[in-house]
Amino acid sequence: MTPRQDIEAVRAEALGLHKKLIDAARLQYEARHGVVIRPGEMLRLVAFDPEFAWVRPLTRLILDIDEKLEADGPLTEDDAANVRAQVEEIFGPEQQQYAELPQA
Repeated sequence: MTPRQDIEAVRAEALGLHKKLIDAARLQYEARHGVVIRPGEMLRLVAFDPEFAWVRPLTRLILDIDEKLEADGPLTEDDAANVRAQVEEIFGPEQQQYAELPQA
């Protein structure tokens, strides 16, 4: 697997996980605050509401990966290792906030 393919695979997994986490968090949020109806409201909540702060590192990771993939020049093994390190930082064994969400 090339570094680009490695990074693209991480992005695909992160994006799918991000959606699942947002869906689960939305259910919890709506149970406490009522249904989020307006289309842009969920985006605003994820970006700015303190209840969604825990998911922002994953959001930033996806954005960082997108920037790497769009940059000029080839991606290196160091780039792929950096992405893997970011994933480990977010999902390492000491990070429990992702494990505590109910299934959507």
